Amino acid sequence: MSELYINNGTGNFSIVSRTPFKGVYQSSVAFADIDGDLDHDVLIIGDSNSGILAELYTNDGTGNYSLVTNTPFSGVKAGSLAFADIDGDMDQDVLITGNSNWSNSGIISSLYANDGNGQFSLIPNTTFTGVQTGSIAFADIDGDLDQDVLITGFNNDFEAVSELYFNDGLGNFTLLVNAPFPAVYSSSIAFGDVDSDADQDILSTGNTGNSGSISKLYTNDGFGNYSIAENSSFTS
Repeated sequence: MSELYINNGTGNFSIVSRTPFKGVYQSSVAFADIDGDLDHDVLIIGDSNSGILAELYTNDGTGNYSLVTNTPFSGVKAGSLAFADIDGDMDQDVLITGNSNWSNSGIISSLYANDGNGQFSLIPNTTFTGVQTGSIAFADIDGDLDQDVLITGFNNDFEAVSELYFNDGLGNFTLLVNAPFPAVYSSSIAFGDVDSDADQDILSTGNTGNSGSISKLYTNDGFGNYSIAENSSFTS
C-alpha cells in the first residue's frame, strides 16, 4: 500500500482518502519541492501489482497530488532515492538506486538533473556503482558548500559496497578511495552533526555478510576524513 496521512498540528494524524498513489513494496519515498512553487512533491519507487515503477507526483499546494507523465526515471525495486541540489542551481536533483529489471544486469544508480521547473534529465556516465537493497544520503562533508553522497548496497557482482563520493560543486562526483566504512547491504545511513563541531558525521547500519549486522558511528574532522567512534552504544 501507499497511504498519506495529514497532521492536525497537534500530532494527530488522519488518512487522506482517494490519493492517486499506487501501492508498492521493496520501495522508497522522498519529498521535495521539484518545481519551485514552495510545496512538497513526492517521488515513489518500488514494485507494484502492475510492475516496477518510479512515479513522480506534483502537489497543488493543498495536498492534492497529480501523477507526472513521461518522466525519464527507470522504475526500480529494492531501491533508494534522495533529492539534493547537486550543481548549485537552487533546484532539487535526484539520485535513484535499485534493480530495474529483476536481473543482475538491471542494478543501477541513476542521477537526474532538474531544470528548475520539475523537468528531469538523466546525467550520463556518472561514476556511481549500481546498487540495490541499499541506502543513499547527501551532505556537505568537507565544508565546500556542495552536496557529497554516500551510497551503500549490493552491486552487480552481489558484493556489498559503501562508497563516498565528493562533489566538485558542478555535480561531478569522485569516489573517495579507502574510505573507512564497512560495506553493507539491507542498509540505512544518515548524516548528522553528533558532536556539535559543525561538520557532518555518519551513522551506518546494515548487513556486512561475513561479519553480520552492524551499527557504526563515524566522526568527521571537517575535511571529509572519517574515523570510527569507538565504544558507541548502538545495537547492531
